[in-house]
Amino acid sequence: MPSTDPTEWFDDFSVHIDDEELLEHAATLEPTLFHEGSRIGATLWIILVSALAGAFSGFTFSDEVQSSWLIFIPYLIAGGLVLRALKPVSTRLLGPTVA
Repeated sequence: MPSTDPTEWFDDFSVHIDDEELLEHAATLEPTLFHEGSRIGATLWIILVSALAGAFSGFTFSDEVQSSWLIFIPYLIAGGLVLRALKPVSTRLLGPTVA
């Protein structure tokens, strides 16, 4: 089975990458590595999402949610839907770096 490690070739001295290929590779990675938007906006978004996640996790272990399966299962489904919606919303608001 071939290796799936993308860094395996680093120690292989028989591999040669010319400057143009290296610049193309860096250009494809640049939009996801560098955040060009507002750092304050990104910080506030991360704080908001973290606070919501903390409230969700704290409420998950409450007696009201765990009192019956009819409440717990829809609660988990709603949490999954919120998680599913967070990535596109984060990408739209702040770009792929923050998302």
